[in-house]
Amino acid sequence: MKRIFAIAVIALSLNSIAQNNCNITLTADTSHVFHSGVGMSYLGAPSIAPIIDTTQWHYMAITKASNLHGQIYLDGQLIVDTLFYNLSYNYSTLYLAASYFSSFGGYFNGHIDEFRMSNTIRTTAEVQSYYSSNLPFTTDANTIDLWHFDETNGSTIFANVSSATNGTLINNPQFTAGKFGNAIYFNGINQYGNCNISIPSSNITFEFWFKTNSLINNTTIIQPYGGYSSNISYFSQNNSPSIQWSTGATTPSITINPTTNPIVWVNNGTCTDTIYFGQVSATVYDTLHIHDTTHILIHDTTHIAVTDTLIINANLTGINPPNNIETIKVFPNPAHDHIYINVGNN
Repeated sequence: MKRIFAIAVIALSLNSIAQNNCNITLTADTSHVFHSGVGMSYLGAPSIAPIIDTTQWHYMAITKASNLHGQIYLDGQLIVDTLFYNLSYNYSTLYLAASYFSSFGGYFNGHIDEFRMSNTIRTTAEVQSYYSSNLPFTTDANTIDLWHFDETNGSTIFANVSSATNGTLINNPQFTAGKFGNAIYFNGINQYGNCNISIPSSNITFEFWFKTNSLINNTTIIQPYGGYSSNISYFSQNNSPSIQWSTGATTPSITINPTTNPIVWVNNGTCTDTIYFGQVSATVYDTLHIHDTTHILIHDTTHIAVTDTLIINANLTGINPPNNIETIKVFPNPAHDHIYINVGNN
């Protein structure tokens, strides 16, 4: 689990809190609090913000059907299921690591590897099966083009489908170790690629691996370019979240007496962390995120160990996209005499 909110206890050792019966200062560490996620232009749903680990490779698949049904998968999980806006799409080429309107911009800083484009809608089962296989892409009857990016130098990226054209790298992006073999590293300043291929405007699936190298906000990983270009973008921005303590304070730090405040929690609008003071020690509980892309089903033979806040992002059945996504929060855990269950707008 990626830690995004924490309580740091300073100025006093924990094993002497109760014995000394004195005050202690608690500080909410928000240095790692940020929104990160992915989005796509003209997709009729807001950008979503899963926690994207910048140290790991991530697999993304995007589908666009003739009836404008659109889906986005991240690491094999369906995270967006909605409709594209009803516009006159006309893709004429594919750009990597930048977007183009009147000029190039939104440069992506990181690695891109294994790009496959198909003239069919890859199913959820196909996407999950591929992700689980942890293997490079292969071609099949529906593959329009495939780039492995396994070159070692130069400005040409070679297509792995005989009917497709090779691509070109601009401003010297570097080939480096990738998810499989080599990948292309883009500096986020002026480098990009042009795959030089005509793209169907519907009944298409884009798949690729990426690894972002920084938290630069609103950068384009790939862009099917043309009439109503569909930027597939990564975003991340530091926040200055509002802090709310159980004492009513809204400052980053508070000073309390553990004897009179044996339980203290702090919330930043997204996560709630709790600290319990015992006789000779204190225990801090962090937040757990669970992304449930289909439904919530709890059996009495299965349990999930949760510390502090259980967050479930669920797709609700019987409600049309994009209003079918809801966040459910259960806290605190463990509980002493009560719990809160927040079911959002539903």
